Amino acid sequence: MANSLSLDAEEFWQFSGKLYSKVKDICLYAQDELGANVNLLLLMCYLGKQNIALTIGDVKQLEVSIEDSEVMLKAHRQRRVDAKGTSQYDAMLQNELSLEAAQQKLLIAQLQSMSLQLAESALRQNVILYVPELSASKLDTLAACALRY
Repeated sequence: MANSLSLDAEEFWQFSGKLYSKVKDICLYAQDELGANVNLLLLMCYLGKQNIALTIGDVKQLEVSIEDSEVMLKAHRQRRVDAKGTSQYDAMLQNELSLEAAQQKLLIAQLQSMSLQLAESALRQNVILYVPELSASKLDTLAACALRY
């Protein structure tokens, strides 16, 4: 078991920023077309890169841990999109990034209370568990980019 693994919210945030910049289209597709949470998708990659494998029960626990923050984030995201082209847009984008970072902290806090398992090839397994509808080509791109960081 991997209870003693050090999972750091700031490290996850930095990893996410680097990976997101390379796979933004895949993340937005998963969010908009498949209903996935981008932070959870990035977390699957972050954990998988460290060979931490999740179960479907683990994924469900993580989803539950961010339910409230996801409601707030979605509402804020819609207000930001509606404000595009206004003087408020940039401030709303920064606020949204703060909400995203706070949600990532919730995910890391939840993980620290869980019993985690180490496994080879965990990255692909984690992503498939969370977003089984993601095409093989998108999964390959996501995995290849994640392993670079």
